[in-house]
Amino acid sequence: MDVAHCYLEGNADAVEFCPHDGYQNVLAASTYTLKEGEQPTRAGIISLFDVNAEKGNLELFHCVDTAGDFDIKWSPVGSSARPLLAQADADGYLRLYSLEGCSNEEKPRGDFLNEVSGERISSSNPSATSGKHMTLSFDIHQPQLMHTGSDDCKFSCWDIRDSPSEMVFQNSKITIGLRIAMSFA
Repeated sequence: MDVAHCYLEGNADAVEFCPHDGYQNVLAASTYTLKEGEQPTRAGIISLFDVNAEKGNLELFHCVDTAGDFDIKWSPVGSSARPLLAQADADGYLRLYSLEGCSNEEKPRGDFLNEVSGERISSSNPSATSGKHMTLSFDIHQPQLMHTGSDDCKFSCWDIRDSPSEMVFQNSKITIGLRIAMSFA
């Protein structure tokens, strides 16, 4: 069933509906594009859409230019007063945006995604043609915690209540391998 369609500038990388009450009409889509040349760059856009399935339309209402998005996730329901959108980008940053003024009950106004935190969590060369690909996820049992992983084989946990976010722990492939080997001894 084709409800609606749109064109994104770049390669679609992640798509997430906001799970928070009154905001389920908000769809975030992120893109990643490698711009080749003498000095390659990575770029992306986070696009916010108002989705009305009953009318069969999808309306773009806000865009944020980024360094190329590897992953986006909405904060779990009940974790904060306003929905938060987390982004892992191609430059190794974890950014948190607060969603403002676009619930079903409110008339859209002003900037919709306001950056509340941004921290470099992985080293990455912005001009490289292939960077460290990151993924992220909120902890559903402790929504103040966010987990990240990347090609550098590091699995990290961050407490987003702190600004900048504080690392709770980090495991690398070597550490995990030793723990597994030791548990079978």
